[in-house]
Order: sequence, then structure tokens, then C-alpha cells
Amino acid sequence: MTTRAHLRCFSNYDSSKHNSNQNGLWLSLGNSSNSNAAVIRGNLFRNNNNDGEHSGRGIYTNGGLSGANLTNVTIDNNAFINNYGSSVTTIALEAAIALQTLATGQQNNIRITNNFFDQNGNRDSSKSFITSSVGLFANARLVDIMGALAKRPWHDDLLLGAGFNYVAWANEHYNPNIGGYSDFFTNTQAFVALQYLVRKQLFVKLVGAYAKSRFEKAFATVGDYNDTMLSARLRVLYLF
Repeated sequence: MTTRAHLRCFSNYDSSKHNSNQNGLWLSLGNSSNSNAAVIRGNLFRNNNNDGEHSGRGIYTNGGLSGANLTNVTIDNNAFINNYGSSVTTIALEAAIALQTLATGQQNNIRITNNFFDQNGNRDSSKSFITSSVGLFANARLVDIMGALAKRPWHDDLLLGAGFNYVAWANEHYNPNIGGYSDFFTNTQAFVALQYLVRKQLFVKLVGAYAKSRFEKAFATVGDYNDTMLSARLRVLYLF
């Protein structure tokens, strides 16, 4: 059998050194006093994930609990670990500290400092993503063909370079209504460069480049699309 309980923290209350490692214990918060602070310090909130109201919360308040006025609160030096909520009664991604109200101007002078969080929290799916990337480049000196044909000593005057970079972003902004997929973006870039040093004074460099970006937006009104670019440039440097 599991149980769910909560503590209540109101003005002139210091909850120091409380351990809520009871898989369902949460603290409801309310304080309307400008002179007597509610202090929550040095506590452990862990594994508050049983089914029930406000599952996954370490500290919680709303307009009803706070009397429509929450002020003069210090939440300092606490640890919030593995509070995510029941998958039955919540989205299993609840905030460890949830100070909620439906109206503006009902919460002020709240200090949340020096706390430790691990495996908690509401995520913003449109900004939570995985980035994967790979890149490489290389330079190599080739045989000086021109020098060889002219029966000159072989030189290291010909240089070939190439590079490649690929980055993919896959976020959790999931849209189940149009085939069921998340936002996905890629960017690919590559170049090839050939440089030759003429008579040890004139550098001639030719560079070709390719870039392509792929956009698959789960909630966009337009279809998937690509942006592609090709470029070439010639650089000359004379030393004297």
C-alpha cells in the first residue's frame, strides 16, 4: 500500500532539515506576511511520484493554497531528486517547484537560490532536442607535377584540402496529428581546396564549397524543404 501526504508551510515557518524521501510527500506553500518569511532550507525532496494530486511536485502552491497572495518566501539550499510525477495522473514531467496562480500580481518577493536539481522538471518540448554532429578535415601535399614535367627537383608546392561537417537536430516537439513526427533539421557543409605555390612567391588557391540545410517542421503549414548553396572562389597572394 502506498500513501500520499503533504506538509504545509506558512509564514514564520522554517522547514530546515526535512527529508521528504517518502515517495509521495510534498510541501504546499503559502505566506502573505511581509515581515515573517517562509523559509524552506536544507531539505531533500526525492521520489515524489505516487499517483495523486500534485504528483511529482516537491514544493507546490496555487491561488487557493496561498490565499491569492504569496510573498516573502526563501527556498534555499535544498535538493530535488527524481521528482517527475506518476504516469497515470500526470504527464510524468512535473516541475519540482511549482508556484502557480491564475492571476497576475499574486506572487512577489520569492527567492529561490542554491538548490540542487537532478531528474526533475517540466521540459519545453519545442526547445528540448538532441544534437548529433560529425566533422573532419584533412590537408595533403601532392607531387609537384608541374615541376616534374619541367625536370626541376620535386617540390611540395601543391596542397590539397577537404572538409566535411554534418549536424542534425531532433527535438521533442511532437505532432501526432500529421503522421506523428517531431521537428528535425540537418545542416551539411563540405569544401575542397587546391593551392599551388608558383615559384615560391605566388599563392593560387581555388576553393569549391557545398552546403545544404533540411527543414522538417512538425507544426509548420508548409511542407518539408531544403536550402542548398554552391560556391567557388579564387584567391591569389603574391609575396615580394
